[in-house]
Amino acid sequence: MMKRLFISIIGIFLSTYLCNAQLLWEISGKGMHTKSYIFATDKLIPISFLDTVPQLYAIYAKCPIVVTEMLLNVDTRSKIEKAALLPLSQNLRSFYDPTECALIDTVLSASLKMDFNQLAIFRPIFLTELYKTELYKRYLGYEEEKSSEIFFQLVATEQGKRILPLDNAEEAIFSTFYRKNLDTQAQELLRLIENPEDEIEHKREQLQYYRKGLITDISYSIQAPANKTTINYIDYQAIVKRNARWATQIPALMKMGSCFIVLNVDYLGGDNGLLQMLRNEGYRVRPANRRIKLGKKKY
Repeated sequence: MMKRLFISIIGIFLSTYLCNAQLLWEISGKGMHTKSYIFATDKLIPISFLDTVPQLYAIYAKCPIVVTEMLLNVDTRSKIEKAALLPLSQNLRSFYDPTECALIDTVLSASLKMDFNQLAIFRPIFLTELYKTELYKRYLGYEEEKSSEIFFQLVATEQGKRILPLDNAEEAIFSTFYRKNLDTQAQELLRLIENPEDEIEHKREQLQYYRKGLITDISYSIQAPANKTTINYIDYQAIVKRNARWATQIPALMKMGSCFIVLNVDYLGGDNGLLQMLRNEGYRVRPANRRIKLGKKKY
């Protein structure tokens, strides 16, 4: 009897843990005729990892619509490239003293193979992303060509599936380049160059959370007061605003048919995550892989 009770308790514990440790979520209820799904991504996660997510490909295959943050087309790329530039009246040098300029020049020239004069035309947040990418490649094994981040959008394009963006190019550009003022961007770039190990360790921790499906832990790590990385509480506030807008857009998209929604994991977990906001709208949001089969043992 005690053994059975113990097994039941373990089963409940595992069910609770697995239901809160997920990357693939099912959306239903509120009069929906078909289910939709949300999958959490991270650009540092390779495509090969997708093979470890139960039912992922089968669920994707049965969804005629793929929903993404934005469409990656020539027009969008062109607009993003232009938005990465500082206004003609400004220059990166104006944000730093000569000593800081020399440090930035030394570090970024070695990493990005461009001197300060070439880099000075770009917004600090753009240079921050470029440098972080190089750090991720060097210390975390990031390989752009193997990234899972845009995998489903590329496959959907090849298969002729309908792809619907949550943001147009202008909205995506604002979230990328204007969510922080230029002074804050400049300070964060300098701090990253002075203390790259903080960024690396924080990202390493987040990747561990991701692989375990602990998306709420990722949200908490971003909004934590102790977090001094380039993705911090200011970004968390921008995430919450974006989620609030998306939570009003997604219902209309799901009425068109079963949607496979692919978004960065930063947006999904926590009290103000997109999953919770959809619940607040009256939808049932639960793990797509919520059933556990316990092996039978004879005692």
